[in-house]
This record gives sequence, C-alpha cells and structure tokens, in this order.
Amino acid sequence: MLGVLILGVLEGIVVGAAASLVEVLRRAALPHSAVLGRLEGETTTYRDVESYADAETRPGLIVYRFDAPIFFANADVFRDQVLRLVDQAEQPVNEVIVNAEAIYDVDTTGIEMLGRLRDDLEARNVRLTFARVRTTLRALMRRTGLEDRLGAHSFSLRVEDAAAAYEARRAP
Repeated sequence: MLGVLILGVLEGIVVGAAASLVEVLRRAALPHSAVLGRLEGETTTYRDVESYADAETRPGLIVYRFDAPIFFANADVFRDQVLRLVDQAEQPVNEVIVNAEAIYDVDTTGIEMLGRLRDDLEARNVRLTFARVRTTLRALMRRTGLEDRLGAHSFSLRVEDAAAAYEARRAP
C-alpha cells in the first residue's frame, strides 16, 4: 500500500510483488520446524513442545518435524538444526525420529543431505528414523538408495509407532 501511495500504482504493485516473492523465498529457505513431545489424552499424539507445555520429551530421543519440502535452499538448515539439537541435548541422544508428514518433496540436494545426516548421526552413535513418510517420498528414498542405507526398519507409519520401537530397543 505504501508503495502505491509513494511511488504510484504500477510501481507500487511491482514493490508489493517483489516483497511477496522475498517473503515466499524466506519461508522456503527458513521454514518452521519443531521438537515434538508426547501428549497424553484419549490418544497419544506428538505436539510442538514450545506450544504445548505439557508435551513430554523422552530422554535420549528427539522427535523433529520440518514443515517444508527439502531442497537446495533449506537442506543445510534441516541438517544443522538436527545436529544442533543432538549436540546441545542435556542427555546423550540415542535416536532422532523425523516426523516427515509435512515433507512432500525432496530434491537431489535434500536426498544427499539426508545421507550425510545419517552418517553424521551414526558417527555420534545416534540412529536416524522416519515416521509419517509420504508414499511418493518413500519411493524416492527407495529409488535413490537412501532407504537401503537407513534400513526398512527405520520407517514407521506413525510417530507413536516409531517412539514405541525406540522404547522397545532401549528396554533391558
């Protein structure tokens, strides 16, 4: 609106379109992400711990959600956030579950990053698993060999199932 008032109609529209484009690019490169905690109720769900004070995290487990497709502009953001969460955790982390419900696409840079992330986490003795992976994304992971590197056992239909599998592996 200010662009129209100050510069005129056509120039103001161009300013508005440019500002909108910059905002879309910013959101794509720096999407929302969250650490999820378990929320008990009629059914067990996982919610953002920053929004739900009673959502409980489990020692040794990080449940991470990335709310965007993974591509060249944000792949390193994803990797850096996960590694930072692992490195800055109060207790040693044994597993990272990626809730992939919002990841509807991954480009080759993203696939390569996920492979590097798996290696980085393995070097820290941390397992990488996925929950709620879309069928098309899982097929892409299979075609590119990422599924084989992770292992078919590293995929769950629900976050609750992945967390239960983690607990079962940790049980004495």
